[in-house]
Amino acid sequence: TLLPALLASFRDRFPGIEVDLLDLPVDGVAKAVREGQADFGVCTADQEMVGMVATTLYQDRLMLACLADHPLAGRKELRRAKLAGEPLVPAFEVTHVSTAVGLLRPANCANASA
Repeated sequence: TLLPALLASFRDRFPGIEVDLLDLPVDGVAKAVREGQADFGVCTADQEMVGMVATTLYQDRLMLACLADHPLAGRKELRRAKLAGEPLVPAFEVTHVSTAVGLLRPANCANASA
């Protein structure tokens, strides 16, 4: 979500520099750098970084995504214990945000468990 604005700003400041964006699954980012397909990558910290230098850009918090009428909606903070017994989307690693959002639809959550 941060990259589009950063790329637009970079393009405005440096119009003569060409930037190619590789939209890869998380495990493909380090591989692309290691194999010379990319000069650098932005990915999660759990990737194998042997032979590379990693710098933290920011730290993210886990977020609860639920429908607006759900009893837990609107809370600023939530302890994990409050999720006990709630039907959760199974833990899938997905590449695209639209896939993650699709997993949150009520029909997809009905029989899911943590």
